[in-house]
Order: sequence, then C-alpha cells, then structure tokens
Amino acid sequence: MHWDLIGDVSSSEVDLGYWFDPPCEEELCGHHQLRVWLRPTPTERHYDPEQVRCIVTTGWRDMAHLTIRCPWPRADHYRLCLGMIILNDRKHREVQAFSFGGELSITQHDHTTMCVFDSPAPIYALQEGEQLSNLMVAEVEAVLAEEQARIDVDGRGSHFSERLASSSPTQLYQACLVAIALQLRPLRTVDYMPERDLLHYVEKELQAIQERNPGAPPIPTLGELLSDP
Repeated sequence: MHWDLIGDVSSSEVDLGYWFDPPCEEELCGHHQLRVWLRPTPTERHYDPEQVRCIVTTGWRDMAHLTIRCPWPRADHYRLCLGMIILNDRKHREVQAFSFGGELSITQHDHTTMCVFDSPAPIYALQEGEQLSNLMVAEVEAVLAEEQARIDVDGRGSHFSERLASSSPTQLYQACLVAIALQLRPLRTVDYMPERDLLHYVEKELQAIQERNPGAPPIPTLGELLSDP
C-alpha cells in the first residue's frame, strides 16, 4: 500500500494525492481529517487517486455507497457513516482508512476535485506495518457484527442501520472502546500477543475520556445505541 506524507495542508493546489491531518493524541495512527485530491490526469509525482469510495447518509438515515470521481458536478456536503474510506488509483492500488463517521465536503477547483473528511473521532490510516490500527478496526467490525446479531435474535434490530447512521461518531467510538475492552480483558494475563497492546490502548483511552469529562454519565453500550427502544 502506498503511503504519502502526513501534515497540515489545506490548499486545493497542493501537489499531493491525499493527506491525513492533524494527528490525534491517541497512540494509534489516528487523525481527525483526511484530504483527497482527484485530478483528471495523474501527475506521476505521487500517489494519484482516481476515485474515492465511502458510505454516507442520504435522505432520512438511509445509508448509501458513494463513489467520487473528477470532475464532480457541484459542491456537496454529506454526513459520513462509520466504515471504510477507500482510495483507488489507475494502477489498481488502494489506500484505506476507517472512520466512525463525520462530515464529508466535496468541492471542485478548476480541474481538481477536493474531498475533505472530518471527524471528532479518530480516522485510522490502514497500512502494512500498522498492526495496532489494523487490529483496532478488525475488533470494531467484530463487536459491531456481534451486537447486530445479538439484537437481531432479540427482535430489536429492525432499525440497526438507521441507528448506526444517526449515532454520533464520538458515541460510536466510545461504545466500541467499551465493547472491545470487555472482549479483550480475559487476555490480560496471557503471554504477549498483539491484542494485549490493543487492550492497553483501549483502557488508556477510556481512562482519558473519564478524566476529560468528570461527572459525565456512563458511556452508552452499543446495544443501547443501536437497538430499537
């Protein structure tokens, strides 16, 4: 997987294909913003994305797959849903990121389409060698799948997708942290394995959330967020 620089870039004229900015305070490779530049002709000076795919809401809590290419006919703004953000270039190489949701703005500047993904929760850049970030996303997908199966069995999952689309990124992130911590705590005493590093990160982040919000009510569980009332 190709990997570009990380930093603070806001111009539509910058000579890059994508940029993650700024880094989160967490230990994982998390960011609050991803910028992508799509051009009609590759520059061959860096990774040149041809299209971007993600999941957004359309209408009233409906989720849809969106594919963005250059040129884009108008300025657009979308609510971004939890899931993968996938960049593809003309050489069939992918750059992948994962978001808990947020906002997506699309603007056209001359011959460049600029996409800006913003989120109050971490956006994880997924690349080879970033074992902890990849493991975090795998665990998020696992606990969400388990929760969906559980509430479906209970008969309370008829609006799972709609509730997933309407939940705030921060709520989803925190609820996933709680679910992952419960899942991994039995591994605390076993010999070294990557999941123990992830558990350390998750528990450290949960503690930081409590310290930043003294007196706040308990974090809602995924079941409370996503099941029918």
